[in-house]
Amino acid sequence: MNGVLLVDKSIGPTSHDVVAKVRRALGIRSIGHAGTLDPMASGLLVLLVGEATKISDYLLNGDKAYEVVVRLGVRTDSMDMTGLILEEAPAETLSRLTEAEVQSAVMAMAGTLELQVPVHSAVKVNGKKLYEFAHRGDVPEDVPVREMSFYDIEFRGWNPVTFEATVHLRSSKGSFIRAWGNELGRRLGVGGSVAVLRRTESQPFHVGQAISVEAIQERWEARKSRSGECLGSAWVELPEALPHFLRLEIEARM
Repeated sequence: MNGVLLVDKSIGPTSHDVVAKVRRALGIRSIGHAGTLDPMASGLLVLLVGEATKISDYLLNGDKAYEVVVRLGVRTDSMDMTGLILEEAPAETLSRLTEAEVQSAVMAMAGTLELQVPVHSAVKVNGKKLYEFAHRGDVPEDVPVREMSFYDIEFRGWNPVTFEATVHLRSSKGSFIRAWGNELGRRLGVGGSVAVLRRTESQPFHVGQAISVEAIQERWEARKSRSGECLGSAWVELPEALPHFLRLEIEARM
């Protein structure tokens, strides 16, 4: 059992929770993941099993794609709707927003942007992770601002009742979708926070290949041999785990 296991994570559990459940289900201790998903996020979580843990860096550096719903008119400390509300825009202000205006703002946010890192993240300041400060209610003054890249942005709809914009986009390593949603609200002058987040791709894999933790448990219990084949497209053998890399086959004699 050396390879990549593609999980369609549900909303609620942490990435660590998913790893723990799969370890118990497969009876394999050596399992990690490539790219954390917040508890409020769903979608593709790439697990590395056995020797595949050694290719973590090659998968962590890949671009990712997300379906995101940004709720305008609300600004929170975490940049998503699970956080503490810091500011809310009046309903009459929000009602004046038009779909064309929102779409224009969304499409203008492609490219490399300088955005503040969310305080509820694992980025380190003075040797400590930002979320460690945030959990104590003590946000450092020097929260880093970094360049983040977003591209292939698709505007997929505007709900004038809930004041939510639905967008699909791709981003490079180190780019935070919550920071992007927060900036969208700032540009529209009403504030914004991520309400729904689903990862659809983690290069070179797509969520369509993934299955739920429950499905993994069921298929593994019903297997006829100790093989990942019973997991279908969710299981990628180690030699096939980096299809976007140049492959060199070498024959040798001793």
